[in-house]
Amino acid sequence: MNRTRQETFDYVFNQLVAQGGPSYRGSKCLYNGPDGRHCAIGWLFADAGVTAPEGYGVASVAAGQLVPWLLADLVFYLDLQRAHDDTNRDVPWEPEITDSFRTLAADYGLTFKEDRS
Repeated sequence: MNRTRQETFDYVFNQLVAQGGPSYRGSKCLYNGPDGRHCAIGWLFADAGVTAPEGYGVASVAAGQLVPWLLADLVFYLDLQRAHDDTNRDVPWEPEITDSFRTLAADYGLTFKEDRS
């Protein structure tokens, strides 16, 4: 996968907002959830053709399948995943994921575009 951090950030954020909610079943985050939803990394796995077994963390998948792009910037991808996983599911999704990604952008010196149209 040949995306910059900024391109990855923009793509994942837009996909997460468009799907209308997090990818969960019960209390578990899912790479591939119901109704076509994915977690942050799930969107990237789907694009790259990576088959990730549910229940294994991002680092385990990276090491177990030797996913070069994931291993090359693992901390960024773990933080990207956390931006999805640590959202409060008891509040409206879009403002919650927006706040989470705004913080992530600041942490990594990325541009957060308020207008995504």
